[in-house]
Amino acid sequence: MLEFKNPIPVIVEGDKEGYAIYVTNGGTWENDIWCVVHCDGGIVRHYLSNQIKLYKNGTFEINNKENWEMVNRSKSNSLGDPK
Repeated sequence: MLEFKNPIPVIVEGDKEGYAIYVTNGGTWENDIWCVVHCDGGIVRHYLSNQIKLYKNGTFEINNKENWEMVNRSKSNSLGDPK
């Protein structure tokens, strides 16, 4: 398990904002499991790696539409989508 010293802002379920507070290994053949606290209401939920997106973040150079598209293409290609 990796607990983040500074929670990472993420987007889940299409448009819900939250903060990832830790990630744990899902096993050899599974996605990692992310623990996310929703901004609206403080609900804690767990998501697989393919169910979350990093929010705009200058540290990771994800700060404009062009970079978002690149991240999404990369994510789609790694999941085997024919793009």
